[in-house]
Amino acid sequence: MRVEATFAVGEYKIEVLSARDSTGLEAWLRQHDYAIPAGAERLLRPYVQAGMYFFVAKVDIKKVRTIDGKAGSRAILSPLRFHYDSPNFTLPVRLGLINAGAVQDLIVHVLARGDRYEVANYANIAIPTNIDVHERTRDAFGQFYAALFDRVSAQHPGAVVTEYAWSVTKCDPCPAPPLDEVELATLGADVLPAPAPKPGVPEGFVEPFAITRLHARYGRENLGQDMVFRSAPPIVGGLDASPWADYGPPTEDRFQARYVIRHPWEGPIDCANPNRGVWGPPPDNVEASPGPVAATGLAFVARSANLAGFLAGDTPMRELLATATLPPGPAPAKTYAGGFANVVPLSPTAREPKPEPEPEPGVTLGPASAEPEPSASGCSRCSVEPTGDPYSALAMGLTLGLVLRRRQRGAP
Repeated sequence: MRVEATFAVGEYKIEVLSARDSTGLEAWLRQHDYAIPAGAERLLRPYVQAGMYFFVAKVDIKKVRTIDGKAGSRAILSPLRFHYDSPNFTLPVRLGLINAGAVQDLIVHVLARGDRYEVANYANIAIPTNIDVHERTRDAFGQFYAALFDRVSAQHPGAVVTEYAWSVTKCDPCPAPPLDEVELATLGADVLPAPAPKPGVPEGFVEPFAITRLHARYGRENLGQDMVFRSAPPIVGGLDASPWADYGPPTEDRFQARYVIRHPWEGPIDCANPNRGVWGPPPDNVEASPGPVAATGLAFVARSANLAGFLAGDTPMRELLATATLPPGPAPAKTYAGGFANVVPLSPTAREPKPEPEPEPGVTLGPASAEPEPSASGCSRCSVEPTGDPYSALAMGLTLGLVLRRRQRGAP
């Protein structure tokens, strides 16, 4: 056991460790009052054998901020940023299982030049989007989304769910301003190497960053491998026109979770040939939203709501949950002409509907596939820096896509 570095930042005391055997590392952690359960050695072992360093932190409770909420006060820990060099793009999630309870959620935001990302060694699906919901969903969005996520996970056990994929420079609609250069630097863009030259790419042209939000829910005994990431072809969904692209293969990522409350026109129709199915802003008796609002508190809601009670319309449940299969990675090569990107991706194909399963909250990840295809990219150098805004990494996350629409009066 060896302590490679020691320093303090914010409310943390940081130590970087190396070890020759996992038993010695476990003993050192216990001797220094780190709370780890019995059996931690077997989870530490593969990382020690791989020659990895261990980044451990103690919290000075006197420096921790707290916020008051409906359930009482909550401690808010500052985010930690660290970076290191690696030939593979992986996330050592198994290490986080040491103190895991029965089920936990993992949400990963990937910022990358041009492409969305997916996992290479687990199945990938997209969250169902563009679903009409009842008015009651407005005040119970967390319960609705938890019920939707759990039901989809039950239908696709072992899958990692894509909840968002879009360029950081724009969004439609936007729950918050797009990330600016300072925020991108805070999130790690300042330590990325310069983009490698590509054939046919005009000098000085740099692809904008894209952000992908991935969501997995698993238990301590059900995560087979660490997650390996790879680039993937662009997808489109959750737009006003269609849940998936009707305009041919997409050339850039524009996918979001979007759910709509509709108010059909109930007044008289005066014209002989009304244009039906035309939706406008909220009706006069419904207060208009000031704009899209980021979904919050999704991790703290009860996961026992009845999904069917939120859904509007006559679409069968199994059709709503027949999540589109995502086009497999890696992303296809891009060619450039006059500064514009032309992409030839694989088109999303609909998954055949399966018999509707019984709802099972707390779905866990299944076995990992045998042959991951890692992306040859990584980021690092073992340093720690405080960030100014603890919520910056979530600014482009899942949006509360409750869109109010009313059917307009018929017009000849």
